[in-house]
Amino acid sequence: TMRVTYVGHSTFKLDSNTGISLIIDPWIKNNPVSYIDIDSLTDLTAVLVTHGGYDHVADAPYLAKKNWCPLLCDPATWTNLYNCNFPNELIEGCVTGIRRSYNDWEVKVLDAKHPSMYRDSSLIGPAISYLISIDEQNIYHMGDTSISAEHKMYAELYDPSVVLVPIGEGGDYFPELYPDEAALVVKWLDPQVAIPMHYPAGSDRRAIFNEKCEELKVNKNTKIVNLEPGDSFEFDR
Repeated sequence: TMRVTYVGHSTFKLDSNTGISLIIDPWIKNNPVSYIDIDSLTDLTAVLVTHGGYDHVADAPYLAKKNWCPLLCDPATWTNLYNCNFPNELIEGCVTGIRRSYNDWEVKVLDAKHPSMYRDSSLIGPAISYLISIDEQNIYHMGDTSISAEHKMYAELYDPSVVLVPIGEGGDYFPELYPDEAALVVKWLDPQVAIPMHYPAGSDRRAIFNEKCEELKVNKNTKIVNLEPGDSFEFDR
């Protein structure tokens, strides 16, 4: 059994029966829709960051140091952490295509059509996404991305069982993947479960995404799970 907890926005916590505990894109402290006490997040196995947006990298350094665990990240974030004197031994820099294997879990780093930017230090690079394999489950966190034919290829190559899919814009961040496109990507990926993320609280983005999934008959093969911040979903392959 795998438990997926939606912390809010693009932040998810994954917990396996084998004791693996991962957090992805942790934006918690100043996230108005997050109800988790950041200091309750102990015994993390690793922290994963898709790119350098404030709403993705926010609390990653704090959590990695607090748990003294690896922080997997894109090249721009890797460079920024290095320049900020973050403990080098905790940085696991990642580029698209690599595979990293650990005890009882593995991650394949995939492309994401989005920039990773640190304006104060004039750093910019490509964002990434993660296919995480634990207990024969393949969980695909898409990060921030636009629609791409590569998503069809990922379905054939990696057979994701759960997809965490961004569906809309908000504030000062970009809307590369609109709800109708997100529904089509989920149809291509054909997972057992899809969980929408990265949309403004109180907006109509999730409702539009759900409607488009019905129109495209995505629900025929894929269970659309709408989680509120703090909710969890458990599943078996």
